[in-house]
Amino acid sequence: MRDSGGCCRDGDKMCSEKACLLCILKVRGLGPQNLAKLKSKLGTYREIWEAPYAQIEKIVGSNLAQGLIQVRSTCDPEAELGRCIALGIQVMAEFEDEYPRALREIHDPPPLLFYRGNLGALEGLGVAVVGSRKATPYGKMVARKLGRELAQAGMVVVSGMARGVDSEAHRGCLEAGGMTIGILGNGIDVVYPRENGMLYNEVENKGLLLSEYPPGTKPEPGNFPIRNRLISALSRGVVVVEAREKSGAMITVGFALEQGKDVFAVPGPISSPNSIGPHRLLREGACLVTGVEDILQEWGIERRTVSDVSSPDQELKEYPVFKYIGYEPIHLDRILEMSRLTPGETASQLLSLEMAGKIKSLPGNIYVRL
Repeated sequence: MRDSGGCCRDGDKMCSEKACLLCILKVRGLGPQNLAKLKSKLGTYREIWEAPYAQIEKIVGSNLAQGLIQVRSTCDPEAELGRCIALGIQVMAEFEDEYPRALREIHDPPPLLFYRGNLGALEGLGVAVVGSRKATPYGKMVARKLGRELAQAGMVVVSGMARGVDSEAHRGCLEAGGMTIGILGNGIDVVYPRENGMLYNEVENKGLLLSEYPPGTKPEPGNFPIRNRLISALSRGVVVVEAREKSGAMITVGFALEQGKDVFAVPGPISSPNSIGPHRLLREGACLVTGVEDILQEWGIERRTVSDVSSPDQELKEYPVFKYIGYEPIHLDRILEMSRLTPGETASQLLSLEMAGKIKSLPGNIYVRL
């Protein structure tokens, strides 16, 4: 069931359970094992919330019992749940029917999920696109291209809303009118990184933002490796686009293998440190990906044509200068030399392309394709 207001209705047992669980999870250091112990001994989250100190202490020890008593003194379950709803954040508990089946099957499923957007995104065939936060122009281009192609093939792009590869995969999917799921390592009301404010709004409006962390949770470094298990769980396969050998993307691959998911990797320049992760995966048997066709072929899926998605190449025919700008930086003088356009024509086209988000100008009259 879904909450329709700021507090639970009288007699609404499920809602009361969810509200109590929301406050119980504020006990520092409780963890899933101790929560399971309490649930096993006491039966419901409401009974855990209302149990006397001595009973809690007997099950999980004095420190956690004291922690629960402290939380009780400052947290009102119904008001806490109402605060989430007032922020436009829906709360989903593991005992509710809408809770994703894929997450029920993993080790340590989140007791609560917080979300904004359309839960219908969970019903599609998910493909995770992950990779380096410090992506190269090549990595950003590939991630955006894959996001767009996956959307055009009718798939849901799943990623982590981080800088670099994640953000570009989401953007590519949205450009093609697809559904995308952003899994956060912080509270849904916390935009991280800050420059992704517009992307957050787009994903919320056209897809789904999902987090296991309550509102207000800051983007602590330890949160992100943990949330990666959700990215892989909600996907049939994980595509790695640029990653160093020890990175969050490679942690996601570990979860994917543990969960029985397919792993794909995009080859990159042998001189790039960001190619180390994907190349290692390819040596170990990951499926090579140069485009969505490789994924579709691996899964035996016939490509679906989306007629209303325009081709980026078609849109850019009016800017001839674009073909001279690649994913490696190029100086303006070289562009002028190859294009043989006047400086005025070149400047006008470069400005239009940059405003369209197709290229980026770097210091020193350098340009690179995005």
